[in-house]
Amino acid sequence: MNAAFRMNMRNILVVAILGFLFWYLSQENSSENYRAGESTRTSEGPTKANSTDIDWNDAELRWLGYEQGMQELKTTGKNGMLIIYADWCSTCKSYSKLFRNDDAVTELHDVVLIRVDKDDRPDISKLYDYDGEYVPRTFALDNNGDTLNLMPPHKKKYSYFLPADNLRYLVKFARKLKSVR
Repeated sequence: MNAAFRMNMRNILVVAILGFLFWYLSQENSSENYRAGESTRTSEGPTKANSTDIDWNDAELRWLGYEQGMQELKTTGKNGMLIIYADWCSTCKSYSKLFRNDDAVTELHDVVLIRVDKDDRPDISKLYDYDGEYVPRTFALDNNGDTLNLMPPHKKKYSYFLPADNLRYLVKFARKLKSVR
């Protein structure tokens, strides 16, 4: 190889390594800040979240933390939907947009909605790791907090993954959840 080609390849390699290091360090710093308690959620569940959190349509839907949600299931006798997600998950961000749709909001009003960030509550995430700790995972719960198998899984490998781009599936899931007693 000629000298100019080797010099060019070396420069490309150096830029790639520096780019990777910059990206890696920025991920580490944001992760440390997040874990250091900059989130505005409490262990009892979601509250008004900071700007880096996902918009799950808290204005129109009543989301509860795990303990509150389990208590609400028992108190009201309603069935519930538990979503385990992570703020850093791009699929979770896409999935959350479904909850802003009018049809979804309408169908979910008589359902106890429970949301758990797997990074804030690894204990809950592990409790529901039936087929892995991937995110998002969506579970149908009866009024005792037990998991229901309402519909055939959308994906064979990830049974609790609801498609982030399929509003009809979410609406059908919610309707079926409300109809089970």
